[in-house]
Amino acid sequence: MGAIAAVVLLVVGGLMRERQRGGGGVLPVASQAPAFVVQGLDGRALSSADLRGKPTVLIFWATWCGVCRDEMPDLERFAAEARGRYHVLAVSRESQAVLERWARSRGGALPIVRDASGHASAAYRVESLPTHVIIDRDGRVVHDFSGAADPEILAEHMQRLL
Repeated sequence: MGAIAAVVLLVVGGLMRERQRGGGGVLPVASQAPAFVVQGLDGRALSSADLRGKPTVLIFWATWCGVCRDEMPDLERFAAEARGRYHVLAVSRESQAVLERWARSRGGALPIVRDASGHASAAYRVESLPTHVIIDRDGRVVHDFSGAADPEILAEHMQRLL
């Protein structure tokens, strides 16, 4: 029974990685990414227009989401490797206090922003967490997917967009 479960997990993992590579998802590829305004933990507003000029990965997540917590170390390394070449933002609907506590415990490698109104989550049709959206430097959707991200595949997307 254990061997069958291992094979199933291997197959499902392979399918999920392939889904992360391909174009498409819930959002139409090459469409203009929905406009949004979120707030940094410092209280400053950040809009989608502020991100233009560099590729962007939006990660819709929550501190209570087990998959989100599990993938966070990989995403923090991925964000640190960006070195200003592209944007990586973790978008959450949780309270300021919860997110500040999380950020303090993590060291701040991955910028966290609040979608207090839920407008960004709704615009990006987020139905499950985590959801990842890849946007090119011109603000067009490249790909979106739900589930834990493979950081190597995210890096491949960013290499193509740079």
